[in-house]
Amino acid sequence: PGQPAADVAEAQSAYAQIVCRALFQQRAQGGAADGDAVEAEPILRRYLETTLSDLGPLRGAAQRLLEDHLVTADGSRTLRTEKELLRLVPAAELMPILKALEGAAILHAEEHQGSRYFEIGHDWLARKVHEERQEREAQEEQRRVMAEHGDKIDMDVLNSMDQLHLNIQEALRMHPPLLL
Repeated sequence: PGQPAADVAEAQSAYAQIVCRALFQQRAQGGAADGDAVEAEPILRRYLETTLSDLGPLRGAAQRLLEDHLVTADGSRTLRTEKELLRLVPAAELMPILKALEGAAILHAEEHQGSRYFEIGHDWLARKVHEERQEREAQEEQRRVMAEHGDKIDMDVLNSMDQLHLNIQEALRMHPPLLL
């Protein structure tokens, strides 16, 4: 209602269904009351995490597929063909991952001129995957620096940490300091 029938509307309704199903289950178990305000983001975050965990040993490959190939450097969604993805991930891993993520509405697939195209199903998911990639890269950078320098961290070492600087810049952009 109030929105034309389109792929965008379908993607939005899929996530509304996920949230409604989670709320129904929560209330059936004696959780939140009908009048309680509910945030959709934690529900969707848990849904993404559960969907990836349910892939078992393929979870790492699925996470890398999402982080490295279906989200751009600025955190927006990107389209990939099945053929492109098959060059990046072995078919034995890729096919069950695509099937599970498409079935869970994490990925959206379209057929066009004989090729299947995949993209992350919602901008919110792309941002979340992008944030997880940034967190992973920051942790990898910290482990690398600790392995190289041990406990001897000084300003030169901190200045060499690119991911740290990017995270600080983003935090300041999102939450600028109050000027008095």
